[in-house]
Amino acid sequence: MTKLDNAVQDAVELNRESFRASFNARPSYQTDETGKRKTMAILDTDSSPWDAGTYQLTVYCMGSGTLNASFSIGEQYEDCTVSCTDDIAQETLTIRTEGASEGQVSIVPSEDSVSEIAYWINHPNN
Repeated sequence: MTKLDNAVQDAVELNRESFRASFNARPSYQTDETGKRKTMAILDTDSSPWDAGTYQLTVYCMGSGTLNASFSIGEQYEDCTVSCTDDIAQETLTIRTEGASEGQVSIVPSEDSVSEIAYWINHPNN
């Protein structure tokens, strides 16, 4: 997790002026008391105002499997699939909005995913 967290923090530091949010590495699954793995989807909602402009969601994945990632701001929506690797894989989704009252990030790992997931959002033309 440290390697992934460091990659996100480095990106945030380089883009401090346009930074909106970041979330540290999380596992793609949990193990219950019997040892069975359960996939852990991420659904994060931000109900604070989103000013007009362009926003970028960068999703990071390290491990194996795939992630289905989606990013929405108001009615604007983008999605992609990220293939996790032993090194850090990343994909960026870009949305242009006239402004909205809510943004949402959804990341759903594949059933066979054994990975760490992190992301950050920036507003490069704020």
